[in-house]
Amino acid sequence: MASSNLESQLQSAQKNILFLQQEHANTLKGLHAEIRRLQQHCTDLTYELTMKTSDQADRASRNSNSVDTSVPALAGVVHLNKKNASEMTANHIYLEDSLEDEANSNRKQSIPTSARRNAKKPKRKRSTSRNNDFSVAKPKKKCK
Repeated sequence: MASSNLESQLQSAQKNILFLQQEHANTLKGLHAEIRRLQQHCTDLTYELTMKTSDQADRASRNSNSVDTSVPALAGVVHLNKKNASEMTANHIYLEDSLEDEANSNRKQSIPTSARRNAKKPKRKRSTSRNNDFSVAKPKKKCK
């Protein structure tokens, strides 16, 4: 009887060991699956982070390039506007002088010579508030 009792204990121990081995194998499979899932998730997050960082760097580079290219372009526009304003001012002064000369010429013709000699020539006030960064030659007066 002692031997049958030992044999049944041995068989029970072997069944328990087999059960534990199967459970151990299932647990290992589950852990390996979890490791693969976490590795894939880590890879996806790394890719996402790389793409976001790359997009931000591209946007920053584009913004920097657009600022770098727009500042000189705007400076060029300002330069041209100042030049055009200076030229327009010079043309305006030329036209005023021409009209004033023509008016004086017409007045001289209608006033007798003795009165012309005694008349004082009015002084024309010019604006001193002009601040031109560009030197523009005054247009030459046309001969009549």
